[in-house]
Amino acid sequence: MKRFVFILAVFCLSIGLLNAQTAERLDAILDTAEVTYAMAAFVVLPAAGILSGDSSPDAAFAEAAERNYLPANAEAAGIIRLDELSFLIMQAFGMKSGFLYALAPGSRYAYRELVYRKLIQGRNDPALAVSGERLLRIIGRVLDYRGDGE
Repeated sequence: MKRFVFILAVFCLSIGLLNAQTAERLDAILDTAEVTYAMAAFVVLPAAGILSGDSSPDAAFAEAAERNYLPANAEAAGIIRLDELSFLIMQAFGMKSGFLYALAPGSRYAYRELVYRKLIQGRNDPALAVSGERLLRIIGRVLDYRGDGE
C-alpha cells in the first residue's frame, strides 16, 4: 500500500512539473520579440489538436515541415513572418477560405483571409516578424472564432 501511495505521489508531482514546464515555455514565448518557426509550430499545432501539449518545439517544427505548413527553406531557428504564420494557422486548423486561397493556397491569401476575419488586428504588414505576445493573441482569437477557446 505504501508503494502504491509513493507511485501515485510521484505521478502527481511529475504532472505538476510538466504543467510548470509548459507555463515556463509560454512565458518564454511571451517575452520573445521575434518568434521562430519552431516556437510558432510549438504553439499552433497543439492548439489545433495535431500534437500533444508535451511535445517539443523541434518536434512541432518537424511535423509542420513534414505536412508542408511551412516554407520549403524554413529553418527551426528562423524568424517567422506574419504571412507565413497565417498560412501555418490556416493549414493546421483546416480553415476554409475564399476563392483565391482555394485556387492558390499560400501565405499571401492566408494572411488576407485572417485579416478579413479580424483574427489579425493592429499594425498589419505581411512581412512583419511576429512577437510572442502577438502570436498568442492571434491563436486566442482563432480558438474563439472556432468556438474552441473557453
